[in-house]
Amino acid sequence: MIRATWLHANGLDAWWGHTHALARRGAEDHFSSALHARAWSDLGEGERWLEAAREAGASSDVVFVCDAAVEPLVAEVAEEFPAVRFVHCQGRRPTENVSVYRAARDQHAFVSGMLAGAATRSGVIAAIEGMPSPHDRRFTGAWVLGARATRADVRVLVEWVGSYRAHDQDERERTAVERVRAAGADVVGGNLTENPAAVRAALEAGLRVSGHDPRDAGVLGILDCAFLDWTPFVIDVIERVRAGRAIPSDRCLRASDGVVRNSAPAADLPVAARDAVDRVSPALAAGRFDIWAGPLRDSGGRLRVADGESLAGGVTEPRDAPSARERYLDSPAFDWFPEGVIELPPLGRPLG
Repeated sequence: MIRATWLHANGLDAWWGHTHALARRGAEDHFSSALHARAWSDLGEGERWLEAAREAGASSDVVFVCDAAVEPLVAEVAEEFPAVRFVHCQGRRPTENVSVYRAARDQHAFVSGMLAGAATRSGVIAAIEGMPSPHDRRFTGAWVLGARATRADVRVLVEWVGSYRAHDQDERERTAVERVRAAGADVVGGNLTENPAAVRAALEAGLRVSGHDPRDAGVLGILDCAFLDWTPFVIDVIERVRAGRAIPSDRCLRASDGVVRNSAPAADLPVAARDAVDRVSPALAAGRFDIWAGPLRDSGGRLRVADGESLAGGVTEPRDAPSARERYLDSPAFDWFPEGVIELPPLGRPLG
């Protein structure tokens, strides 16, 4: 029997924790009595998490760490339990017994963007974001490219709220939605539409939403949900542990891995848009479609990718390691948005 533990700094009700909980349940169904699984949630990012991690290390074969912010603690605990495999979502520091993984979220963001471009009537859409980072730029940059593939003249407002979990986070997100609506946006997306406050504010304002939480699929006003299904990856890791095989030290999981997914498009979207998504999604998964093919200019007009070229390498990607392009998209060097983006002044400053 394999003993596996999931450690959550936050709760399981929110989208992020929910996706990891679904993967755990999928693994339990797959392995049945061959797996003993348990999960600890709401641990925070300090001593309580550290205490739980040490207990997990003393009683598990593999520990799934679900939150990026605890990275310094992961290395500390993993060193104490060298025989245990620690598998860290969005971690950056692989070691002898710590493997890290993340998702190529630009793939499903592009698909969501195609629907956003098809849905807008004003020609203005908006992304609600936390803080400038490669993570936010990667998702929203691809969302922009998808929208422009459907509607070439679309303008995309980017609203930075300055945080992800501030004490007034819900209010910041509601204010951000109000600001982009006042600026003419009729579709809202971005990384923070994974949060209920941003989604509720947008729907209540009559805006369409590119969502993330698969539980929102089919809700009136939701165009689709760009979500993550970690189940295939978790099953693969446990099978490797059970067989005594190595776990890749660094993985960027893709649509081809069954991890990066989109829910079905809203039924009221134009048939042409839904058909286009039906063509692009399998092509992405098969490696036949390149989101980042040139020519690509940034929001300032600078040519970033020439015609006939691709961003930091072609579409061919290694199976068990990030590609050159994925490393670039996850690095500080990726500090730009594609053409058509207008970054709004920070909250608290007027738009005009």
